[in-house]
Amino acid sequence: MKERPIIFSAPMVRSIINGTKSQTRRIAKDQGGITSSDNPYGDAGDLLWVKESWRTLAQYDNLKPTLIPINAPIEFKADQNRSFSEEMSEKWRTPLFMLKRFSRLVLEIANVRYEKLIECSQLDAIAEGVGSVNSNPIVQYKALWEDLHGLGSWDKNPWVWVIEFRSLRVNN
Repeated sequence: MKERPIIFSAPMVRSIINGTKSQTRRIAKDQGGITSSDNPYGDAGDLLWVKESWRTLAQYDNLKPTLIPINAPIEFKADQNRSFSEEMSEKWRTPLFMLKRFSRLVLEIANVRYEKLIECSQLDAIAEGVGSVNSNPIVQYKALWEDLHGLGSWDKNPWVWVIEFRSLRVNN
């Protein structure tokens, strides 16, 4: 079993935590001729630890993440709560440099497949954490995709890795 990091935006982290997101699509670097051995995310049973926007005490603002004490308090942008403590930083840190020890979510990969973006079904869109059976989840997912990847990115129909997962741990 391998462990790898994966970045999620704050709205997607909230969807994972509330149990409405169990799938994610990521643009494949190579847009043709892919085999399953080219999968950069892992296989069924492998783990993904989630990187997300975070902050800690203001006194650590000038420190690299590796120098922040293990027991430092961490707040996550996805929680949408602002600390009333004057000690917490106003500075949100990028998920790019989040260390595994600060991650609160671990996902287990159930399945990975490679397909064109617009092959996304209504059930897939719902598993992406948007919509419901009472609305048009494809339209909602297209809007989310274009919000993340730019206007017109849906119509480019890139090859994507579809990662199905289940949440194993949420550390708060």
